[in-house]
Amino acid sequence: MSAFTIDIISIILGFSILQGLIFSAVAFVKRQRLLGALMLVLVWYQLEFLLVREVIEWKFDLFYGTRYGSWLLFGPLLYLYALAYTNPDFKWQWKHWAYFAPFLLFTVALPLLIADVIPERGKYYGMLTVMKFPTMGLSAIQLFYGVLFFLQFAFSAFFTFLSYRTARKYTMVVENNFSHINYKWLSRIIFSAAAILISAIVFFTLLYFSSGYERWMDHIYVIPVTLLIYGIHFAALRNSKILEKPLVPLRSWEKYEKSSLTEDLAKEIVSKLESVLESEKPYLNNELTLSMLADQLSISPHFLSQVINERLHTSFYNLINQHRVNEAKKILTKENGAKTILEVAFASGFNNKVSFNTYFKKHTGMTPRDFIKTNS
Repeated sequence: MSAFTIDIISIILGFSILQGLIFSAVAFVKRQRLLGALMLVLVWYQLEFLLVREVIEWKFDLFYGTRYGSWLLFGPLLYLYALAYTNPDFKWQWKHWAYFAPFLLFTVALPLLIADVIPERGKYYGMLTVMKFPTMGLSAIQLFYGVLFFLQFAFSAFFTFLSYRTARKYTMVVENNFSHINYKWLSRIIFSAAAILISAIVFFTLLYFSSGYERWMDHIYVIPVTLLIYGIHFAALRNSKILEKPLVPLRSWEKYEKSSLTEDLAKEIVSKLESVLESEKPYLNNELTLSMLADQLSISPHFLSQVINERLHTSFYNLINQHRVNEAKKILTKENGAKTILEVAFASGFNNKVSFNTYFKKHTGMTPRDFIKTNS
């Protein structure tokens, strides 16, 4: 093991790793788990390259994941983040695990089950260099991983295209500054990911047509990864709202595309809605519907639905349940365990204990009982 060499590249990579870890922690706290996971993957790539570049061996071979196929993880995470970011009602489903099946199989399972999947030179230089400049016979599994080393980038490129297509649907209608800022944020991440993948193709092309492998070639795709980490971090510092709210749901734009709602009327409805929710607390009625609330505001249900979706960036039920949860928090704090959970649920507008627990944990990150313990 050689001594660690401090140079400008090492310093830049080191700071990007530190920033990436800080950003990931903040993203997880803000409940932006997919974005936090995406950043951790980028940190993994940076740390892996830094250790390999300095020939400092970590006694855990599976860590050198790019040589196994860790880019199989990047594309699906980006695509799921695009889906979640453009839809406040996005929910993780079992089918989403299928996107990660290649990564779990080829990057985690097989290297743990099969010894010597990748030769030592392949761990440090990548399987493509081993295939082009073979110094030893390659087994069938090693030949497969040589092909996989390239296919993992094609796999990520496919999911990056799906991410672009998801975001592209939002370019037709960007009505307010908040949505416009958030759309630009998502687009820049996707285009940066595409730039990284293009740089990887350039790297492979140079590697194939060159007479030998040079260390500087790695910088062709490592530097774009570094720039993406810095870019995400500083964009979040400039506009903290990108970690807090998603874009307006696409279906709301499709549904209200021909609406006659004006800007002034929308602002008036928002003001009136907030006033009624604050003073009259209609959400305490556990049978409250969109039509009932619209009648109380003396506006059409269509306009009310449009305002909630496009101006408040949420759905009717999410808005109502958020107020119910806030009411429940006040009751729990005031009563300090004097009322049962079911009594608090009814008092705050929920009609059963299960939905109360579900929405309370969704909006606070803890169950009602944990909330009582925390505040007692």
